[in-house]
Amino acid sequence: MGSAPNASASAEVSHPAKQGLAQIISVYIDTLMICSATVFILLLTGVYKTDSSLNGIPLLQQSVAHQFGTWAIHVITIAVCMFAFTSIVGNYFYAEANILFISKNKVFLTIFRIAAAFMVLLGALNSMDIAWSLADITMGLEAVVNIIAIFLLSRTAFNCLRDYEDQKAKGIDPVFHEKNIGLDNTDVWK
Repeated sequence: MGSAPNASASAEVSHPAKQGLAQIISVYIDTLMICSATVFILLLTGVYKTDSSLNGIPLLQQSVAHQFGTWAIHVITIAVCMFAFTSIVGNYFYAEANILFISKNKVFLTIFRIAAAFMVLLGALNSMDIAWSLADITMGLEAVVNIIAIFLLSRTAFNCLRDYEDQKAKGIDPVFHEKNIGLDNTDVWK
């Protein structure tokens, strides 16, 4: 789920399994390091016990301020703003690239651009609760689409991994050829 598959798909490698295996580490960095560090900050400071009205970013800001002083609130604010901005720009780029891959129709692209600008405006003008609820809904829909795609592509993915492991076992630097896993007529892997 998320934008990692888009970034991986644009990488130039001799075998797609190389990028897939490299991309696995991003899950650990994001989930185990960043998310866990945030949770430990929240748990260790205990701010959540003293002010139950706080949640989300305000809770994190107060927890960091509890340890480092009020200046730390600004550090968290800047980090969240940069994360939000780069997420919007990155995901917009991925979405536009996907639309252009599906159709070169300028009307489609214009409708998407207007919808994207409207969504950013909607997110900025509404409360955090509404914005997070909408984000949860869209991420859930994205997960459903991704799970269906994973299921449909799983045989090809396992064949690709098997081809990579077979070449590695022979001591050669794996190079992907579509015919090795029973594919034909791909645009990239001849």
